[in-house]
Amino acid sequence: MVGEHPQPHTVQDLWRLVYEKRVPVWTLLHTLPLHLLNYPGVVPSEEPQTVGYLVIQLTGSQVFNYFTEYYVEITAPKLSSSGCHKCVLLVMEGWPHSDLLPASPEPLLAVLERVEAISKVKNSSLFTCKDGVTGCGVMMALLQLVARMKLVQEVDVYRSVLSIVYDRPQFITSVEQYDFLHTAAICYLNAFNVYKNFT
Repeated sequence: MVGEHPQPHTVQDLWRLVYEKRVPVWTLLHTLPLHLLNYPGVVPSEEPQTVGYLVIQLTGSQVFNYFTEYYVEITAPKLSSSGCHKCVLLVMEGWPHSDLLPASPEPLLAVLERVEAISKVKNSSLFTCKDGVTGCGVMMALLQLVARMKLVQEVDVYRSVLSIVYDRPQFITSVEQYDFLHTAAICYLNAFNVYKNFT
């Protein structure tokens, strides 16, 4: 699942989506300056806070090389049978909201690996970026690209992009994004030492 970074009037909707769909990982791809009032912070406080009918609380965090994980518990006290949902809020570093692409593929590949490790069903994860397409499109294409490399041992950026732009053409719109995905494929092969599978 993908979406736009929450705005003041949509924060409640996204947290409700995470809770109702039992989303295990919510990844924020873009680094947004704190002074941007249209894009409020998402990381909750350690004190329980009420968002609509939900109560959200931060229970811990851990810093990694390219991202920080925040561990969040969500409850709905008014719905006695709903129980508690635990979610990882993963905040990626190094992709300013004003840049079309991050400086290198390493942060995205690290995030992809971590999301797959946490979430047993990749489609249940949530990715958000500044506008819902600039960052999410590259991430979705990278997911398809890596999956194809693992499944059929084939590096095919064109087909990976085609599989996502069929539903949403705005996901990939520039040659720079294609070039970045090619670089990401090379980086993935080097980092995970799977080149021998393609010979």
